Amino acid sequence: MTKHESSNNHISACLIYNKWNSDQVLDTDLDKTLKFKNNYWIKVLERVINVTLTLAKNNVSFRGDNESLYHGDHNRGNFLNIIELLSIYDPVLKELLSKDKKCVKYLSPTIQNEIINLLANEVKTELISQINESPFFSVIMDTTQDISKIDQVSFVVRYADFIKDNDNVIRDVVIREVFLGFEKCMGQSAEDMVKQLLLFFEKNNLSFERLRTQGYDGAANMTGVYNGLQAKILEKQPNALYVYCAAHNLNLVINDSHKTMGSIDGNVRIQEAHIKTICPTRWLSRYDSLHSLRFHYREILQVLTKLTLTSSKTTEQNEALGLKKKLENFETVVLIVIEHKILSITKLVSNALQSKNQDIQRASKLLETAKKDIAEMRNSFEEVINEAADLARGWEINPSFKEHRIRKVKKQFDELSCDERLFNAKKLPCVGV
Repeated sequence: MTKHESSNNHISACLIYNKWNSDQVLDTDLDKTLKFKNNYWIKVLERVINVTLTLAKNNVSFRGDNESLYHGDHNRGNFLNIIELLSIYDPVLKELLSKDKKCVKYLSPTIQNEIINLLANEVKTELISQINESPFFSVIMDTTQDISKIDQVSFVVRYADFIKDNDNVIRDVVIREVFLGFEKCMGQSAEDMVKQLLLFFEKNNLSFERLRTQGYDGAANMTGVYNGLQAKILEKQPNALYVYCAAHNLNLVINDSHKTMGSIDGNVRIQEAHIKTICPTRWLSRYDSLHSLRFHYREILQVLTKLTLTSSKTTEQNEALGLKKKLENFETVVLIVIEHKILSITKLVSNALQSKNQDIQRASKLLETAKKDIAEMRNSFEEVINEAADLARGWEINPSFKEHRIRKVKKQFDELSCDERLFNAKKLPCVGV
């Protein structure tokens, strides 16, 4: 009997009997333990979600070379580094990182991706809810290739947000523009694009009846009057007017104008080696490159001179010498100044056209103002020459134009006017550009 009374089974049975006798629930202690653990893991997830949201919102990378908490000083990535930093001041994360490596910690890349997807879906649901509250909206579609060379379709929606007061009276209307994601392109034909757009509306519960405008680039499959995407959408929704992207149109004008002027096109190619990288589809990158060339002209020539004298590679020497001779030509200096002034004007217009709150009336005024400013440069061309001369003197370049023989076009028998030669080399850039 004495041996039985001191056994574990007897003691455990006595404790259970006492709890039952005092009307206590047998699972009370277990419930307290479970609640404590639940609260702890809720706090862990709150911190993990906040770190994930901060990195994603600021477009900062997550991953590292070795994402293990138990290997020396390897690059673990920004996510784990921030978690470790916070653990110095936060007891919850400190306890989490002190757990055995076999324990679950919710810090893996899989958890990170799941959190990002959940947050993205929550944001998208809220945006779609706001769009559906608007009486009308427009859609903007475009395609681009990802790193794996697969075409992706981007969907952007512009909608009218009516701001109401406490009495439910509309006080203001704000135009909002939201990006709703990428989808793999189903095909490049207009029929495929229509199918993908309608499927997009269906998946996101957007009302096709409230579509009022559609915006695309100038590709034939998008803008065709009879068989283009915009025409097929108009058949289904006559109120969905097509609007050509003004910023894209301006981009085409600037790029094509470079191609028609050989001197400027050659000058742009000079920048490709490599002051700043030029994006072939965005003329704005040309402004950044040209801006560096305009305001670091002397430093660039110093680098080219050093390369011609010290480089051990013959190809590199010859290339540097060719670029140097081109840049030391006063006509090139004038073109740099002219093009920089023109792109400075169009850059402001381009940025304004890409504004979310832009409307057609203001866009038209901005383009007219830019056109007027560029035209007025002809009347103040002497100022451009003087500015180029100051830039050239900084490298001891003679600020004068070389006289070139001007080819005369033969007069045909049915032509009444004569071809007039322009002998003044100084006026050639003004007339030609």
